[in-house]
Amino acid sequence: MGLEVIQKEGDVTRVEVKDEMTIYTAALHWEQLQPLLPRTKSLELDLSTVTEMDSSGVQLLIALKQASDRLHNRFALLNPNDLVREMLQLFRVYGVLTSTPKDGSNG
Repeated sequence: MGLEVIQKEGDVTRVEVKDEMTIYTAALHWEQLQPLLPRTKSLELDLSTVTEMDSSGVQLLIALKQASDRLHNRFALLNPNDLVREMLQLFRVYGVLTSTPKDGSNG
C-alpha cells in the first residue's frame, strides 16, 4: 500500500510514494523503505502523487535521509508536489532534504 518500486537500475532505486504520508502510513513506509537502503547506492522518492502529508511524513523523510547519509548513499526527492513542498518548507527542512551533498568536485 502506498509505495511502488518503479525502477531499479544498477545502484539506483526509484520509488513512487502514492497516496498519503501521515501518522497512519509512516511506520509501514519505513518498514518497506529502510531495508532498501543497504541494497542501493541511491534512493529516489517520487513524491508527485502524495495526497496528504503531516509531521510524521516529514519525520519519515528526515529519517530516510539520515540513514542514507550514514551509509554514504544518495537520497533524492523527485517531483515534490505543492503539498509536499509546503510541508517541507513549513518544517524548514526543504533545503536540507532537497540539497545534494557537496563532494568538492563542483566547487
